Amino acid sequence: METHNLKIFTFDELRRATRNFRPSAMVGVSDGESIYKGWVDRTSYKPSVSGVGIAVAIKILNTNNVQSLNEWQAEVTRGRFSHPNLVKLLGYCSEDGKLLLVHEYIPKRNFIDIIRRHPLPWDITMKIANGVAKGLSFLHTHESSPTFRIFNASSILVNENHEAQLYFGWASLGQIHGALPILMSNALTSRYNPVEYMAAGHWYIESDVYAFGVMMLDMIGGLVSLHDKRCSSPQSLLEWARFTLSDKGKLQKFMDPWLEQGNPPKGACKTADLILSCLQITPGDRPSMQEIVVSLEGINAMEM
Repeated sequence: METHNLKIFTFDELRRATRNFRPSAMVGVSDGESIYKGWVDRTSYKPSVSGVGIAVAIKILNTNNVQSLNEWQAEVTRGRFSHPNLVKLLGYCSEDGKLLLVHEYIPKRNFIDIIRRHPLPWDITMKIANGVAKGLSFLHTHESSPTFRIFNASSILVNENHEAQLYFGWASLGQIHGALPILMSNALTSRYNPVEYMAAGHWYIESDVYAFGVMMLDMIGGLVSLHDKRCSSPQSLLEWARFTLSDKGKLQKFMDPWLEQGNPPKGACKTADLILSCLQITPGDRPSMQEIVVSLEGINAMEM
């Protein structure tokens, strides 16, 4: 596991990197927090002119929000550890009551937008799923308190090599850039909320597992379940998934729009079983992300 030193930026450096936080540099905004695209030197991380050096994503956190304060602390604590399936933290700023995080900038390719536009081959689908699972497994292993964040479709970015990278600050990017209509985005992300979150507003490690199961359901079904009224709650979503995924004939029909030949690969049934285990209503009945990584690697080893 690679480690690196985080740079402590001054607020003036980040102001210059974004040309005084000009509106055209803003790439996201949500709950009083803003994300700007800036440019810094590749080696020194000193402010650079637009288009020169490397692009960074600079997030200004809402210091009046306890969740934002927890996020800043957790990110700085975890940030010295690098993982290929997490967007890399380069540095931070804490100055005059302002809290900022500086991540590497990844051109926005939201995974939901990708699978809405065109079906993905099975191997690429599983590559993305495996990357998400490994990123979450890393967080569960190395974060002292991972419950400040909520994992859903908006947390997943996909680079040009179809590698998934998680970042929990891009929730509104689809609304800014028009990749997802606002109502569609809200409908998608609310489906990722398990019963324990809807009942008490608490998000646990096991909640990530549930949301991962919903993500996998969307991946193999091309968002088919989104438009089914029977999937409006965690209980109804689980019942619908059991009805659809537990029967090989129904599973093949479910995957028909996604696979050109309508013939699910050998790993499809194993994937369906994995999804159902993630969607259990009782958090303790769900597998760990470490177990999910092992299961996915076994599925990936199967021939088409």
